[in-house]
Order: sequence, then structure tokens, then C-alpha cells
Amino acid sequence: MSVCCSWFAILFCLLMGLTHVSTSAAQAQQAQPKAGKKSSELPQSKVMIDIDSPERSLYRIAIPRLLGDPNTGASIAAVLRNDLKLISLFELLDPTSFLANSNEEQLSIQTEKWLPTGAQGVVKGRVIKEGKTLSIELRLYEVARGNSAVLVRTYKGPATKLRRYAHRFANDLLEVLTGEAGHFDTRITFARKLGPGRKDVFVS
Repeated sequence: MSVCCSWFAILFCLLMGLTHVSTSAAQAQQAQPKAGKKSSELPQSKVMIDIDSPERSLYRIAIPRLLGDPNTGASIAAVLRNDLKLISLFELLDPTSFLANSNEEQLSIQTEKWLPTGAQGVVKGRVIKEGKTLSIELRLYEVARGNSAVLVRTYKGPATKLRRYAHRFANDLLEVLTGEAGHFDTRITFARKLGPGRKDVFVS
């Protein structure tokens, strides 16, 4: 009888131990967070031009004359147009097709005047020249989003850096529309031998 009791006691202890282990494992499994779910994910910004899509169409953009100093404004607009022509993402609209009046719009846009032209984006700007100093404001509008600019940049500095201001805006414009910044403001450094034992470094 004592041997039987001993066996029953041993079996009972083993069963209790297995139950405890099984319960602990279940509790531990419930306590573990589920993989693949994040508590908070940042929303992805909307990209208007998918540069990797083989079927993408050119983004139609208008760059009307800039307000303010006419000569400087024309130079900035020319640099912007040339930058965007260098990459196969944009269709620069002919200024003769524009219906909007820049003097009426100022730095804003009237979407009803731009929709008939087929423009998806419009660049507006103003240049104030005081001696050798420039104050420039440039804006990018998405016609489908109304008259709230999606990009606004201001630059102030010497007139000699006019092209650099335009390149910087083109870089930011490209980043807004594609998600990747441009490299229009890249400068090249090179060395040139000018004579025996002399080599100078130049930045273009």
C-alpha cells in the first residue's frame, strides 16, 4: 500500500509540474507582441512623378515671367527652364499658351486660367534688385491642389549668385515632385598644371 501511494504521489507531482510549465509557456506566448505591426507609422509623402515607371508621361510645367526686375527675372526663369529640360521628366509649356495675367495673379495662381493650358505645375516668382543685392521669392503650385503653394523659397544675396539660387530651387522642386533631390547646384573642382612645379585648383 505504501509503494502504491508513493507512485501516486510521484505521478501527481509530475502532472502538476507539466501543467505549470504548459501554463507558463502559454502566458509567455500571450505576453509577446505580435510581429509585423508597428504602433505608429509615418505617412508617406505623395510623389507626383514616379521616376521608375516606364509608362510615366511628362509632367507639364509652366514658368511664366517673374515679377519685379525684368532682366534678372528673365535670367532666373531661363536657368530654371534649362535645368528642367536636362532631365526627361518635364514638358515645358510654351509661354504664348498662358491665359493668366501675371500682374493680376501676382505670386498666386488662378487655377481656372491654368487648367485649360494643361499645366500640372506652375512656378511663380518675384525679384527685387537693390544695387548688387537680390531678394528672390519662388513658389511652386500644383494646379490640382488649388492656389496654395506646395513649395516656397526665398533667397537674398549678391547678384553674382543668381544662377545658384535658381539651381537650388530646381533641386527642391524636383524633390517635392519625385521624392529625390536634384543635383543642379553641383560644382566641379579640378586641378590644372600652369607651369613647372605649379598646379592650381579651380572650381566651376
